[in-house]
Amino acid sequence: MVQQRVVGRGKSKQGVKPGAEDQRELARYKVEAVSRAVLLLEAFRQSPGLQTVETLSKRTGLAVPAVKALLVTLAQRGLVQRAPDDATSYRLGLTWLRLADVKRQQLDVREVAMPVLRRIRDAVNETVSLGIRIGTTASTSSMWNHGTKFGAFFSRGFTSRCMSALAAWR
Repeated sequence: MVQQRVVGRGKSKQGVKPGAEDQRELARYKVEAVSRAVLLLEAFRQSPGLQTVETLSKRTGLAVPAVKALLVTLAQRGLVQRAPDDATSYRLGLTWLRLADVKRQQLDVREVAMPVLRRIRDAVNETVSLGIRIGTTASTSSMWNHGTKFGAFFSRGFTSRCMSALAAWR
């Protein structure tokens, strides 16, 4: 049986910052190998294409043998791929596309846009709307008046100029 442990605010000891015990407690749950793997994967964002083991080692500060071991493990899960003609170079694997598709299905565009729309509405004291492109046509899916939400609806003819203004505002 797996026991869950709740980490709460501990009592402050003299000379110790409040919450410091929590940080030490949370650090016990950190899995160093996972942290290193994420650090390594983030290093791929710095430039597209193939990355050598040595380059990844320099970017992350991890030793070359550690980078090699992590890359082999990540390759087994499809998160990275070794270059077919160069055993020391890797690129991101196709598993990311499957994960991105899951994230896309979870994404609610209106929820993501809402804070931006509120800031625009509050800054200009005008009605704002969210346009969603459907094929070559854009539709209004939500409209916000200053202080109230009129609700979700769809109407044709939302101009691309308005959508560009919303995107530029962010």
